[in-house]
Amino acid sequence: MTFDLDLLQAINGASGNPVLDAFMILGAMLGEFYMIAALGAAFIMERRSRPLAIVWLVAISLAGIIVLIVKPAVARPRPFIELGWVRTVWDMPGSYSFPSGHATTASAGCTAAILFLAHRLKMREMRISVFCAWAIALFLLAAWSSVGRIYLGVHYPSDVLAGAGIGVIAGAAVFAAYVKRHAILRAFKKAIP
Repeated sequence: MTFDLDLLQAINGASGNPVLDAFMILGAMLGEFYMIAALGAAFIMERRSRPLAIVWLVAISLAGIIVLIVKPAVARPRPFIELGWVRTVWDMPGSYSFPSGHATTASAGCTAAILFLAHRLKMREMRISVFCAWAIALFLLAAWSSVGRIYLGVHYPSDVLAGAGIGVIAGAAVFAAYVKRHAILRAFKKAIP
């Protein structure tokens, strides 16, 4: 537990710089479920990106459902409620702390998207440089939103790590189901003349 508190104090203790505060608030806003969903929905408009958008949206939806189940089951109070020294920079949510919903949904969407893009790379539908650029950007988006929640004083580091882990598993599971579904459909189409 001291590692959790030490890391919280180090990250949250950096708050108070107006530029850094604004940067972290922006990251937290981008990690809101509706913002992540809007990002996925934007890709639905373009026909070639539609499968990616569906995988993204299903992954974040699954992650969101998991968070809705786990938060009340664990019922961990937020750090700004339990610890007097935690600085809150922006919002003070009324829900429980564990796991971080932002970290869970951002990690789920980004994991599913990175795996989807890696699949396109494997199928030679994408260049390695394009894949690397997208993968790095998606990872940084998830990390920015996640670390920002600690900085803003609304999550413990363990909330964010658990949320990221849950999100990675949810995103990978959704992508695996997508690949399995397409393999079955391809086999079915080949079997029927």
